[in-house]
Amino acid sequence: MEVAALLPNIVSDECNSHLLAPVSNNEIKSSVFDLGGMKAPVPDGFPGIFYQQHWAIVGDVACNAVRMLKTKENGSFKGLKLSRPTPAINNVLFVDDTLLFGRATMKEALTIMEIIKKYSAATDKRSKYKYLGLPSFWGRSKSKALQFIQDRIASKTQSWKQKLLSQAGQETLIKSVLYAIPSCAMTILKFPKGVCNQISSLMSNFWWDIKEKEKKLHWISWRKASQPKTKGGLGFRDINLFNEVCLAKQCWLLLNSPNSLWARILKGRYFPHFNFWEASPTRKGSWIWNSLLTSRDILKEGTRFNISDGTKTLIWFDPWVPTLQDFRVVRPNHRPSHINLVLIS
Repeated sequence: MEVAALLPNIVSDECNSHLLAPVSNNEIKSSVFDLGGMKAPVPDGFPGIFYQQHWAIVGDVACNAVRMLKTKENGSFKGLKLSRPTPAINNVLFVDDTLLFGRATMKEALTIMEIIKKYSAATDKRSKYKYLGLPSFWGRSKSKALQFIQDRIASKTQSWKQKLLSQAGQETLIKSVLYAIPSCAMTILKFPKGVCNQISSLMSNFWWDIKEKEKKLHWISWRKASQPKTKGGLGFRDINLFNEVCLAKQCWLLLNSPNSLWARILKGRYFPHFNFWEASPTRKGSWIWNSLLTSRDILKEGTRFNISDGTKTLIWFDPWVPTLQDFRVVRPNHRPSHINLVLIS
């Protein structure tokens, strides 16, 4: 303290007050517009030009995120960790929605309420508490958790049946509207077969113009109608296969984006010491995690190793040969035991 007293005051009280003042929306906007448009993207993956061209839409969310990060740095909002190896989560931004995560403590609850209060006062908007098209909580019954999807499809088809639609119009509505309703949930959840069959039944009844509690002949099965037009079908999607493909796509994203937030959380929670191919389902695994594993085998059928130095590739077991159908070497019936240790270089 004695040494500090001898040092001259370079920063005036007025300047210090200005530095300690809360960051304004104009300051955040000015900093964003100073970013190079096509330079390296920010941590959320978007380059500067995205925020600059769409500031009228995402500006409020971006400003709110900056204030939340500032609060996190102050230590009053530490966020939530699902397990020790996983990164802490305090907020997730999705389009114009912000999800806040925190521990069940009075301190963090008050901090979250203070953030919402300041944001509402600064933007003159009231915060809305909602979810992104999926139930926030569900019980043991997966069918009941997904009932809202069946209800939405039934509501759509019932309203359309009151109109005089050609079959071409019905086909367009099924492919462009009805298939879009469960698509979001299907990217992360494996639907029970009963739910898939019920959704297919609702679409089939709408296609054959069958009203509620009415019986009418289906001239061809829905399975036949779900075949490509080149094979005599009508080009509709098989709901169960569509679900598996959506999940397989998420598995591919998980493999190709290991540093993304959701990939790091899943790895820390379910396979901290293995890779995704070696992970196995667990009794305590979430519905989302076990759903991803059900479609992992689809990727295995068409995935092979891209050989570099070969230090991690076993020639007799791993898929690595691009010219073979299943990418695996045809193993002889008798081979020396030491061959298992041979690696491709």
